[in-house]
Amino acid sequence: MTFMKYFKYGTYLYDDDHDKQFAESDAKITAVICGFLTFVMSGLLVLVFIKPDVRYDSGMDNLPKLVISVILGALGLMLSIIPIKELSAQTKLRKFMRYYLSFLFLILSGFEFVMSNAKADGIFIYFMYCMSAIVLLHMHPLVYAAQTFIVLLLTTNAVYQYFKSLGTTFSYVCLLLGTVILVFYSNYNVHKKLEITAIAEQKKRLLEQELEIKRTEIFDSIQKQVLMQENIIVAIADLVENRDMDTGTHIKATSFYAKLIADDILSRNLYSDIMTPKFAYLVEKAAPMHDLGKIAIPDDILKAPRRLTDDEFEVMKQHTVEGHKIIHHIYENIETPEYIECAANIAKYHHERWDGKGYPEGLSGANIPLEARIMAVADVFDALVSRRCYKDAYPLSEAFAEIERGAGTQFDPVLVNIFIGYKDKIKTVILDEFEDV
Repeated sequence: MTFMKYFKYGTYLYDDDHDKQFAESDAKITAVICGFLTFVMSGLLVLVFIKPDVRYDSGMDNLPKLVISVILGALGLMLSIIPIKELSAQTKLRKFMRYYLSFLFLILSGFEFVMSNAKADGIFIYFMYCMSAIVLLHMHPLVYAAQTFIVLLLTTNAVYQYFKSLGTTFSYVCLLLGTVILVFYSNYNVHKKLEITAIAEQKKRLLEQELEIKRTEIFDSIQKQVLMQENIIVAIADLVENRDMDTGTHIKATSFYAKLIADDILSRNLYSDIMTPKFAYLVEKAAPMHDLGKIAIPDDILKAPRRLTDDEFEVMKQHTVEGHKIIHHIYENIETPEYIECAANIAKYHHERWDGKGYPEGLSGANIPLEARIMAVADVFDALVSRRCYKDAYPLSEAFAEIERGAGTQFDPVLVNIFIGYKDKIKTVILDEFEDV
């Protein structure tokens, strides 16, 4: 039966899950008991010295007993309040203090029974021990019952002689037995609560583990969806680029240049009303979509192995407007509004010029969205250093010079200065990663 385990010694041993809880409760309880004993016995000791002519029928004026009580009580109080950080040492000390309290009360009771004629004093001390044992919730009730039985044998005759009443003796016996029941009941309740707490904690840990697993699964799923969306973006951009017969590095190169400029703007706190870490990330993510509108341009114009006529160029210009429409159409219910706006602005306005002579709307200066101004520098530079069917690649030095000449006319001069500042790094990356440039 489950109830029978409360008669087993092992039930009252410290449990690893509750060591800290038990140790802290023991420290508080023993400190209060020892402090109370020290206070009471010290008061009596003071009274004995102040009024030596007063005598107590109960023998409470016994000087050796009072001195021993104060010393042992003070020692127990000090041991109870010792601050110990290490749990194992704290647990051992608190276990010791429980035995120390038992020893303290029993030795005081024994002193009265053996050395004093005032048997009532010994009974009083043992009653103090009984009441203290009620709150010492980790004491095995069977051990307590055995001690009580011994006291019954030792004191019944003395109590009967002292009170000279069978009824008083019966009351005394019942009171002692009642304390045994109270101690057992207290132990039973506390350990039952601890069991319930342990079960609840275990369920809580299991639920937290399940929640963490679900959270990880959801996070992984979101990461996969984000990665899939980014791969789709690059795949679409690759299709458009291949249709345009560009080299295979244009998307990677322009994204790298755009990220370089955006990160530098962020580090210098320029355009702080617009540029944030999130915005810089969106610029890099949206950069591959800048020529998406070319998918709507006829092959005879898009793939013409020559410079376009004026009429053909007017048609080509429409790729900016078409790209803006396509991005809104494709990503309306897939991507965030911030990303859609950033990508659409890059697609539509990356051919605008700082001096207002660009297309499709002839915007100028700061009226051109910042993401489009960044993309303009990245796109033109990569077009200069890349081979096309109708032109050779510019040498890097000439391409950088061309970008510098466009500062204040074709490009935002602040962005040009940033871009030129990375000249050496860009050269290294082009040679190492963009081999066909």
